[in-house]
Amino acid sequence: MIRLTKFLHTILLLGAVAFAVTAQAQMPDVKEPVQSAMQSVSVMAGDWTGSSWTVSPDGSRKNAQMHETIQWKLENTVLLIEGVGKNEQGDNAHHALGILSFEPFSKTYQLNSHIAEGLSTTASFEVVLPNEKFLWGYEVPGGEIRFTITLSQNGTHWHEKGEFSPDGTNWYPTMEMNLDKE
Repeated sequence: MIRLTKFLHTILLLGAVAFAVTAQAQMPDVKEPVQSAMQSVSVMAGDWTGSSWTVSPDGSRKNAQMHETIQWKLENTVLLIEGVGKNEQGDNAHHALGILSFEPFSKTYQLNSHIAEGLSTTASFEVVLPNEKFLWGYEVPGGEIRFTITLSQNGTHWHEKGEFSPDGTNWYPTMEMNLDKE
């Protein structure tokens, strides 16, 4: 009985492995199209420094010195983005981590972002002009947030502005960031 049980377990295991290998073999090769699509955001890779301001919920404006580190990962199929902002006292005023990717089946970009306060979101991301202008954003309770990134001076200057809209028509500034590539 024990031998029969081991034999059945072995057969089931081999069947599961064969199924997994067959399923993997049937997946289309998407690496090259993903790498190609990601070239539209390639100018973002590198280290960036500069300044930013944000408007807090109470309406006060807070300034920070920013450092963004953007690295290629997984054989140039995703960008890992980490932004750290320090206030005048040298404390973290902002700390975010994002993964920018291209989904080959829907042919859309997405940005999964996380902040040190424990919040995260999957945001839409649009290439308006390859390696020059990008829009990203997400819905929040009571409205939506959008960010516009414009890269200029041959990709060495980054300007980003954030806005909030309660109705999709009227937009109010929430942040601005100006960075230079190191």
